[in-house]
Amino acid sequence: GYTDRDGDGLVCEDRNECTLDIHDCDENADCINTGGSFTCECRAWDYSGNGTYCNATGACILEEDNCPREVANCISTETSFTCNCTTGRSGDGFSCVDIDECNLCTNNCDLEAECINTDGSFTCDCNQGYEGNGTTCVDVCTSGNNTCHV
Repeated sequence: GYTDRDGDGLVCEDRNECTLDIHDCDENADCINTGGSFTCECRAWDYSGNGTYCNATGACILEEDNCPREVANCISTETSFTCNCTTGRSGDGFSCVDIDECNLCTNNCDLEAECINTDGSFTCDCNQGYEGNGTTCVDVCTSGNNTCHV
């Protein structure tokens, strides 16, 4: 719909039902604002319907795929599905191996931190004499929270 911008009935503005969350789209549909109204579209390949009701049709949603869920995500396509390795892994979607971000230098650890590779990710631990979250490490003797003797 529209709202009267100034209250005088002369200038009307489109009211975005989608962002105002005043639509009747199915939870598996996308709301699309249009001039004075909105439309609902079921998410392509995973669902079909009129937008206010969407029925699961995709292989991933119906779990008719063979993606290894612990290391890959299923992505529905128009005719089937594809498997993509999750973040921190590489492979063909069926065989996914850990990426060693530490050895590849693709981590964001501070220069004064040790990078520790984990399955599908990594952690950063500040070196002895430094404190912080691993991506930022400060010398304990200069941080103000220390017992160092200068």
